Amino acid sequence: MTKPTSPTVECTQISFELLPRTEEAAMQVMAWRNDEQTRKNSFNKAEKIWPEFWQEYSTGYFKESCLPGYFILVDGERVGVVGFVRVAAIDGKQTAEVSINLAPDRRAQGLGTAVLKAVQTPLKAAGIQLLLAEIQSDNPASLKAFERAGFKANHRYKQQLSAGKQDWPVEYLTVELSERFCIPGFDREIGEGASCFIVAEAGSNWKIGTAKENDAMARRLIDTAKEAGADAVKFQTFKAKSTYVSNAGDSDYLRSTGEVRNVFDLLKDLEMPYEMVLELAQYAKDTGITFLTTAFSVDDLNAVDAVVDIHKIASYENSHLRLLEAAAATGKPLMMSTGASPLDEIDWSVAHYRELSQAPLILMQCTAAYPAPRKALNLRTIPSLRSRYGCLVGLSDHSKDPVSAPVMAVALGACALEKHFTMDNNLPGPDHKYAIEPDQLKAMVLAVRQAEEALGDGFKHVAEEEQELFLFAKRSLQALTDIAPGEVLAEDKNIGILRPGAMSKGMHPKHLAQVAGRPVKKAVARGSGLTFDHL
Repeated sequence: MTKPTSPTVECTQISFELLPRTEEAAMQVMAWRNDEQTRKNSFNKAEKIWPEFWQEYSTGYFKESCLPGYFILVDGERVGVVGFVRVAAIDGKQTAEVSINLAPDRRAQGLGTAVLKAVQTPLKAAGIQLLLAEIQSDNPASLKAFERAGFKANHRYKQQLSAGKQDWPVEYLTVELSERFCIPGFDREIGEGASCFIVAEAGSNWKIGTAKENDAMARRLIDTAKEAGADAVKFQTFKAKSTYVSNAGDSDYLRSTGEVRNVFDLLKDLEMPYEMVLELAQYAKDTGITFLTTAFSVDDLNAVDAVVDIHKIASYENSHLRLLEAAAATGKPLMMSTGASPLDEIDWSVAHYRELSQAPLILMQCTAAYPAPRKALNLRTIPSLRSRYGCLVGLSDHSKDPVSAPVMAVALGACALEKHFTMDNNLPGPDHKYAIEPDQLKAMVLAVRQAEEALGDGFKHVAEEEQELFLFAKRSLQALTDIAPGEVLAEDKNIGILRPGAMSKGMHPKHLAQVAGRPVKKAVARGSGLTFDHL
């Protein structure tokens, strides 16, 4: 007779239930924790005892509202528990540690791996960028489950942990939840949790006169972007004949800049020769700044592909079927603007691109108005786009303000920022008037970097700068008088909740009810902090 195999999770539905803060739920978790095999694989092998476990459960699993614990449900039945604890950032990434405990009859079914994959989605939504697990090296089943879920051994954090008299080798495993990528010649990562990738958009602002003047202006724009601290400088590569119909006419926006020519004729005049693109790319490389250019057609993209490491598709081109396909075929990261684009069109653009490429994609929130008023920027779409499409999001900012929108965008999670700039708002041409000038570009870069510094890593702790006052001014249980051995503790008689100043700091006031009425076993000097060692 064939031996029946264990059921697998392929034919089941995994879901999660927020852990309720009830004794019934705590007792169920305690029963799973007290399973013999579970205790063998745990760092703390002691049996859990009620009611002490109620205190552990009601505090440990509910430390942070955005990182709750969950019951694991299979077809609606509770089969385990998974919890998270935020820990100090690793490599600047917001980090949480995960623990998982399955019911004894649910092991060896592939359930652990499935759960560890499924919980990554809500953790990403909570801003966690790195998930950490500590597994004993002699627990191969758990190690395999975590590795199948994408975790990798991180030997930098491998060490020996002690429990009682025995040491166990422990593997630290991590999985990246944030999307980051690198490009050649750029000395840091681009993406979620990394410093914002700032693109100084020169656009067509290089075109001011003769060929010699134009070349000099383009190089000056590159120099200015570098001096301002931008990460990249970007131009535009297009041909009028592959962009507009020949009798396109003019527009209100162009008339407002004093330009009354047919837009086809205007674009014809603003075309950057392919050979000039290649020369500027080399100049940017020599200057030490990343070179980008927006391609408007398949021919344009093929012409510039050799000199860019990230492609850019403009708002009005994100429906260009063939351009999306050409960009995907390069395998390079793509920035795609979303100005004047309803969600159904963005849905199609992202889906079509993703059918062809899994390269990093940065959707750029953009308001296609020149200049764009603050009230039209709609920066709250940055996190909503991130959630809807599961890709990186940035901001292509056409407002005149060099600080407000860029800083807010970074605070809302933008990993890239694009801003038009010019050497002088009074130069002739369609894009100078709404662009920012060199001093404003420098101020924008500085404001963004200061904002990133202020954002921190998201891990709430006592900062190094707070340590002195944490010890000096944070209230604790302090002795009001000299307390002799055997003397019974009483609030407002010999102990009180006070700031210790330069005296030793006592225990947290939450322990007052535990210590009141108890005698001390050794003396406590007036003003000193009361600790459990005194009891």
